[in-house]
Amino acid sequence: MRECVLDASVVLDWFSAAQGTSAGGSRRLRLEFEAGDLEVIGPPLIHLEILNVAGRRWGWGADALLELAEALRGAVAHRRSNDPRESPSSPGRSSVSYSV
Repeated sequence: MRECVLDASVVLDWFSAAQGTSAGGSRRLRLEFEAGDLEVIGPPLIHLEILNVAGRRWGWGADALLELAEALRGAVAHRRSNDPRESPSSPGRSSVSYSV
């Protein structure tokens, strides 16, 4: 399994994929993630960035935002340090999970 550091714009593109607007590179990453071949790592506030865009820009209601928040649980690992050589599951590291 390989690791990939993504920002909110790529993960947001995964949700727009259902509407057929996802970019090719983003779509390939999502397929790898869904197949279990990709571990996604993001900044600590990525889930809040995604929820903010869904609520403010896309106009999603409270129920949809709650469903999205649940979907984010488990998908994106967070690093405590900026050392990309260390896996979130390495000793001395903690990861918080959010799933897509």
